[in-house]
Amino acid sequence: MINRRLLIFWSILSTIVFIVFTLIGYMLDSSIARFIESLFRSPLIHIRYDGLLFKITLFILIFIKNVTTATLNVAFGPLLGVFPVMSILINGIIIGSVVREVYLSKGLTYVILGLAPHGVIELPTFIYSSALGLYLAQEAFRLGLTNQDFIITYRYAIKLIIKVIAPLLLIAAFIEAFITSALLGI
Repeated sequence: MINRRLLIFWSILSTIVFIVFTLIGYMLDSSIARFIESLFRSPLIHIRYDGLLFKITLFILIFIKNVTTATLNVAFGPLLGVFPVMSILINGIIIGSVVREVYLSKGLTYVILGLAPHGVIELPTFIYSSALGLYLAQEAFRLGLTNQDFIITYRYAIKLIIKVIAPLLLIAAFIEAFITSALLGI
């Protein structure tokens, strides 16, 4: 099973790294930030932002993107923790740069309305998936990928994706697509 103390350690460390890279993203030159953001831009950028069909499409795409990232954090975590670390760094930079651009153009209230409703669920869930992946990397290094105890822990982590992480990301995607967009007037 999972050692809760170690998972808490990895959660705290993941949170600190995420905050640091969010601040770095905030301080980046806007042209660099726009370039990084363009690498991960949604295909929805060219779709009209109104109507129920748009919100349903947005909901589905947000959920798929987030659950894929969380799943990859856990699934590939045992491979030296590279994917969860890169996920934390890239997402921190993107969020920081987007927050800066939105803050400068729309103000602090818009940033808070744009992040808080779904972010209170999505960000801790994302960080938890990264921490779980890093925990699995530590356990793989300590026990080996073929060790029976590691395999049991890995299977348990996969069950956590299905039972905890995915449902929370589903809720966050719904809030982002329907509530956050309404608050922002999108």
